[in-house]
Parts: sequence; C-alpha cells; structure tokens
Amino acid sequence: MHWINAVLLLPQELFVESLVGEAYQYTRKAGRKTVSRRDVDNSVEAIDALAFLDGALDWS
Repeated sequence: MHWINAVLLLPQELFVESLVGEAYQYTRKAGRKTVSRRDVDNSVEAIDALAFLDGALDWS
C-alpha cells in the first residue's frame, strides 16, 4: 500500500503545490493574501507547462 502513495499521491501533491505556488506569486503582486481563481488563471496563461489546464476551470 505504501507504494501507492509514492506512485500516485506524491506527484499529485507536488503538482498542486507547484500550481498554488505560482498562483501565489500573482496574489502577492496584487497585495492580497488569498489566492483567487484569477491568480490560477494568470499562472496557467503564463506558464507553458500548465497550458493543458487552459479552460479547465470554465464551468459556466
């Protein structure tokens, strides 16, 4: 069961940590303390490696 954490969960955790870290940079630049969807969208637009997420949060 431990290998499941290493193979599946750890990469997901690292991905989310990276995405939130990038989004937080936009939050800080705007002088805010809370990460918003706008910050995540800005990160997705700015970083080529996150391009696959473009439009993924458009649920309306």
